[in-house]
Amino acid sequence: MPGFSLFAITGGTEPASLGFTVADLQVTPATAVVGTSVTSTASVTNIGATDETFPINLSIADAFADAESVAVVAGSTETVIFTVDTAYLFAGTSEVRVDREFATFTVEAQQVATLTA
Repeated sequence: MPGFSLFAITGGTEPASLGFTVADLQVTPATAVVGTSVTSTASVTNIGATDETFPINLSIADAFADAESVAVVAGSTETVIFTVDTAYLFAGTSEVRVDREFATFTVEAQQVATLTA
């Protein structure tokens, strides 16, 4: 029949379930000096019925920063840990994202010692 297709596109308004949830994103220390490290941790829960390994991405200031694979037994929770060197970040407040969780931390410029006579 003219005007009909053999293909159909369907969808919904909610994103598809990934089989896991991420919660409790924390960044320590909350304030770091440029050139030191900050650690981001989050809880990854397997909401499926089978053991899975999930790819977890870390973004800083909307840019990809790191990735980890986390093996989680069905119905259990594991902690993912990311360590980031602040040497590559600008001084100021940075937003961290893991899945749909957000947190912030502050990077301070290194203090330059001044010599006095």
